[in-house]
Parts: sequence; C-alpha cells; structure tokens
Amino acid sequence: MKIDITKSDLWDYYSECFPEEEDRIKRFEICKKFFKNNPFPEIRKKYLEPQRFYHNEKHLNELNYLINYLSIKSLIKNEIKDKLYLLAFFHDAVYDPRKDNNENESAELFLKYILNDLGIKVPKHNFSLLEAMSTIKNRHEHYEEILEIFESILDTKTHKPRNEISEIFCSLDLFCLTNYNFKELIEYEHGIFKEYQYVDYLTYHSKRLDFLFDIKNDLKTNNYNLDLLIQYIKNRKIKVGLYPGSFRPFHIGHLDILKKAESIFDKIIICRGINPSKKITEESFVSNFDFPPYREVKIFSGYQIDFLKSLNESARDYERKKYLNPIIEYVFVRGLRNHTDFDFEFNQLQYNKMLAKEKGIQFNTLFLFSEPEYQHISSSDIRAMENFRSESAKKLIV
Repeated sequence: MKIDITKSDLWDYYSECFPEEEDRIKRFEICKKFFKNNPFPEIRKKYLEPQRFYHNEKHLNELNYLINYLSIKSLIKNEIKDKLYLLAFFHDAVYDPRKDNNENESAELFLKYILNDLGIKVPKHNFSLLEAMSTIKNRHEHYEEILEIFESILDTKTHKPRNEISEIFCSLDLFCLTNYNFKELIEYEHGIFKEYQYVDYLTYHSKRLDFLFDIKNDLKTNNYNLDLLIQYIKNRKIKVGLYPGSFRPFHIGHLDILKKAESIFDKIIICRGINPSKKITEESFVSNFDFPPYREVKIFSGYQIDFLKSLNESARDYERKKYLNPIIEYVFVRGLRNHTDFDFEFNQLQYNKMLAKEKGIQFNTLFLFSEPEYQHISSSDIRAMENFRSESAKKLIV
C-alpha cells in the first residue's frame, strides 16, 4: 500500500487530529470484540524499556497515527483499523536486540493476553502454541481474526505478508524506509545503531547493509533517500571509545564513567584486560564478569597498544574482503577519581604514546572525572569488603 504523506506532515497533522482517537484507545473503545479488559496500558509500558532507541513509544505512536490517517482517508474500514491497532501494539511488544525470536515471542504474548482475558491461566514455562490455538479456537468466537493477527505479527520478521492485514501493516512498519527524508533516515539509523551497541561494528556494518539492500530489492522502487542512507552507512566515520580495565568487579563508579563516555562517542567497547602476571584464565575471567547489558565487551591480554593494533588490522581485513571502507577512530577512555589516578594515568599515557610512535599507530586517550559520590570506590576495596561478607559491597556492584 502506497502512503502519500511525509513524516513531518504526519506528526504536524496529528498533533491536532489524533488526540480524539488516542482518547478512544485509552478509554478502550476499540478492539472490544477481542478483549474484555484493556491490554494497552501494560503493553505501552514495554515500549519504554531502556534498550529501545527506535523500537520505542515514538515508533508505536507513529504507527497509530498512520492507521488513523488511513481510516480518515477511507483507505481502510473500521474493522480493519482495530486489527491494525492491535498489530501496532503487539508487533514489537517483546524486543531484545540480542535475540532473533522477538516476533515469535511478541505473537505468543498476544495469545497469552487473549487466554488471560478468557480466564485461562497461562503457564510461565512450557507454553504450548498448539494448545493455546486449540483453546482459543474452542472458546473465542473471533478465532479466525485472532489467527490473522497472530500470523501478521510473525510476518514483521521478514516483511513478507501472508494476508491482507499483514500486507497493510508491513507497509506501515516500513514507512520509515519509504517516506522519511534523508535527515529523518539518519535519525532512524542512529536509533537502530544504538540498539545494536553490543555487536562488533564491522559485523553490524556488513549485516546492516545486507538488510537495507534486501529491503530495497523487495520494495522494487527507486528511493533516492534510501540510496543516500546506504551510502551514508558505507562511508560513515564513527568514533569508538575503548574503556579498558580489569573490572573485578564492574562497579557503579565504572558505570558513571561508561555513561559519560556514551554521551560523547558513537559507541563504547568495554575492554576487559587480563594481566598476564596474574593466574587467571580467560574462561574464568569472562564467566565471573557481570557487565551492563547491551554493550560490546572484548577481552584482551597484554598491552593496550597491541590491542589497538589488532582492531586496526581487523578493519583493514574487512575493507579488503568487502570492498568497503568504514572509518573508525578509536580513543581510549580512562576514569579519574583523584590526583593520584591522574599522575598514574598521565605516566601511562606517555609510555603508550612512545610505543604507538614506534609502531606507527595513532594513540589518543580521553580522561573523564568521576562524580564526587563515586570517587572513593575501587574494585580492590569491594573485593576486600566481600571477604568480610559485607552486604554494602553488593550495593556497589552493577
């Protein structure tokens, strides 16, 4: 379905026209043939989860605006509109960028809400899809439409529709790639990139371009702005902060520095260094490490300069194999609690610069100061407190 409206026009128009429709949703005057109880407030909260930078409440609102737009223009019937609203709310209800089964879990969640609404207790584990569908078929008069919505949620994984509702909704879900201008596409791309911070950038770069080329081929249309987005990703220069440390454990002082660095760089890699002089295996080093979720973590042994060299070599190998040239600038990030830290880190920086010059590598470091409330915290002190089975130590660990 072709949608002839831009993103900016859509948002301007519905800042005036949509509130009345939004009130209908809040008052639960829609989808009543599917639910007795309003599921939308609970589902909407899921779109506020911290790992969402594009698949968030703004994306949900945009879809709702588009559905209402199609209805006002008499492009869809009211009965279809209600089903599209259900699809909008449930299609990304489960979203963890680290998993590849979000659509399946979102579709299952939709069925669980249907079952709960029928007064049927849903098991937390060993959920049977076949049993759920069989129960709904026997207990719900609108089973065929529920099946249609369920299948349409699954279709958002590939955007290959299998029914009329799915075909309309897939067009709406891809509105960003068909109707956004170039500036809006850049904002969209930055949101997706933030959701995949845990992925190695070269892997992200390759798979992201593959995805956009596939979408471009499936759309079978000449989209100039989409072509520009592809070129932007191909040639984008990103600044990556490398945050090294042993992090035994990763505590709230580290998290303070990490968040400050994330506000400066396009991406942060937590670089957990193994000290060769300490008898710690890499396996135990990884398994004993609790780190903030949705961030990339790399393990390295030895000097920071050798680690940086290996990253640069990986980028050059990628360039040769893929005939692509992502430009990555690496900068080390170090946290400072006090003048003692500064003296130590400044001396280390001079040694690293000497080694970098010998190896022909550019070596840069950014120093960030801890907030006063974290300046007394150190990993070694926490480990000492843990030896005394201190409950206070647990409060300092992320």
